[in-house]
Amino acid sequence: MEFDANSLIQELNDQITKEVKEIVKDTIREVVEASPTPQNSAGFSVGSYVRSHRVALDQADDSYDMVPEGEVDEQAASKAMELINKVDDLIKEPCVRVVISNNVPHALDVETGENWQKTPGY
Repeated sequence: MEFDANSLIQELNDQITKEVKEIVKDTIREVVEASPTPQNSAGFSVGSYVRSHRVALDQADDSYDMVPEGEVDEQAASKAMELINKVDDLIKEPCVRVVISNNVPHALDVETGENWQKTPGY
C-alpha cells in the first residue's frame, strides 16, 4: 500500500475542522445559556441582548436586534441558538478566526453590571 501524504493531510484537516466547529457550537450554547432572557431574569430582560449575539469570521458583526419597545420576546434564546446552524456554512477550514460578538447598545452594561441596575453582570 502506497503512502499518500495529501490524503492524510486532507483527512487531518477535515477532522480538525470538525472539532473546531464543535468547539464553536459549544461556545455559542454556553454564551446563550449564560445570557439574561425573559425566562431567567425576573422579567428584566425583554430579549434584545440574547437576540443580538452574532457569529462571524475575522471581525465582529456590528448588527444587533432590539425587541420593540413595550414587547417581550419569549423566544429570544431559541432564536439566538439558531447561530449554531450558521457554523457549518461559516467554517470551511481548520485555521480560522471566529468572532462571537454582541453589539446591542447595552451589551457591556449587561455583561459587567456597570450602569445596569436590573441584574448583576454575568
